[in-house]
Order: sequence, then C-alpha cells, then structure tokens
Amino acid sequence: MQTLDDWLSGRREALKATGRERATSFERAAEALPTYLAALELTDLGPMVGSPLSPNVLREVRLDDGSVAVLKLIGEPQHAEAATLAAWTAHRVPCAPLLDHGVGAHAPDITHLLLGKVSGVGLLHAEMAAATEQVVRLFHQAAPDTPGGSGALAGLPSAQAS
Repeated sequence: MQTLDDWLSGRREALKATGRERATSFERAAEALPTYLAALELTDLGPMVGSPLSPNVLREVRLDDGSVAVLKLIGEPQHAEAATLAAWTAHRVPCAPLLDHGVGAHAPDITHLLLGKVSGVGLLHAEMAAATEQVVRLFHQAAPDTPGGSGALAGLPSAQAS
C-alpha cells in the first residue's frame, strides 16, 4: 500500500504543471489532512482512485463505528458541492450521502465533505465523462422543470436527448 507521504509527494509532482493556483489549493488541503483526520476521529485507509491532477484531497477513511467513508478536502472555501448533494438527495437522485461538511471548521478556508462510501466499483478518471453524463440524466429526470434543463447547464448535448 502506498504511504501517505508517497501519495502526497506524487500528487504534488503531478500538479506542478497544472498551474500555481491548483497546486496551492492542493497544498492547503494536504496540509490540513492530519487536522481533519484527528478532529473528525477518522482512520486514514489510503488514497482514492481518480485524477492525479485534481487539487482536492480524497481519502478513504474508517469512521469510529467501523464503516467506511470518503473524506474530501478542498483547499478553498466552497459551498456548491454540499448544496448540490442536498438538492439531489431532496429530489431522490442517487448520490453519496453527505455525513458532514463545512468551511473552515478545523482549518481556515478548507472545505471538507465527509461522504458515505457507496459500494461498488470505484470510478477511474477515464470514466468520469460518462459518469457525469449519467448524473446529468438522473438529475434531469428528478427535476425536469429546471430552467434550461440540466443538460444545458452541464453542456452535455446527449443529456438533453434523454
């Protein structure tokens, strides 16, 4: 299993070419990881599969009750993802349950989301476009009266045909 230091080092190297802002956001999130693990009483289980170019820190964690969850740290204040998950849940769109979230709860300007882990196969980065299109279709079915339709919001022409 890849150690946390190796994982962080590899991610830092990958992000160097993507721009200072993304690298800085990752650095802030990575530096806050131990604080959030301790504050939320989580056991770090290791890296998540995904793009090495994401400025977010995603870690599979174990909760004190033994269940597995995902901790997502974003190195900037951000409310949109938590609001989106709440809207999806309210409209019964299948999504990961939001267990906890906040901005600056344990470190300044860090957004955290603690998500219940959905069982099944993890998404590889190469599959994200197809997964996004599927989510847009589900959202459009759950909320068909969205002005402009969810396909238009996501810029996915095939999603409008559903």
